[in-house]
Amino acid sequence: MSTLLHTADEAAAILKVSPATLRRWRRENVGPAYVKIGGRIGYRNQDLTDYLASCLVVPEVAA
Repeated sequence: MSTLLHTADEAAAILKVSPATLRRWRRENVGPAYVKIGGRIGYRNQDLTDYLASCLVVPEVAA
């Protein structure tokens, strides 16, 4: 997979959250890692994948 940078709008669509949520997460230092080049924000594919993996909840199987 390439290191393509997604815009904040694209990343928000991938994560199914609003761009405002991504802005709040950056301000609160939570959410997926991002790249800041000058004043522009980008999200790498792997960082979005890693973030989604970190949110995985595996329920316990009832005995």
